[in-house]
Amino acid sequence: MKPAILLALAMFSATSAQAGTYAYNCSKADVSCDGLFSDLVSDKFTKTYSYKNYEIFVYSNTTVLDNGATSIHAFAGVTPKSGNRDFDYSPNRWWSSSIHYDRTLSAYDKIEASREAIRDCIEGMMAVCDDSPSCSIIE
Repeated sequence: MKPAILLALAMFSATSAQAGTYAYNCSKADVSCDGLFSDLVSDKFTKTYSYKNYEIFVYSNTTVLDNGATSIHAFAGVTPKSGNRDFDYSPNRWWSSSIHYDRTLSAYDKIEASREAIRDCIEGMMAVCDDSPSCSIIE
């Protein structure tokens, strides 16, 4: 192979590194999770919670309150795969919520706020995993 091609492949591999394979269930989320948090999932997590036996579950919701404010909330956790899309929530969940009083959020702003809340949950879960010697995040 030519040196330029080898160099290009090496650069691509270095910039596209990510954690191993993991499964997720976002059937209860109000946004798509495709590619949403793959950059956040740690190698330690994927080694501890095999995609064959566990999945990250995500729930999110956007609600317009009576006073016009918009409430965004999400939670995430890891749970054994149940074999169906109706799953039991883990007792350990990472929550994120926000209320936007200042203005009515557009559809785009609601999606972006939900995506941010989900990412906050995953970041919190990965922080606990990485701080624990055995990535013990479920009881």
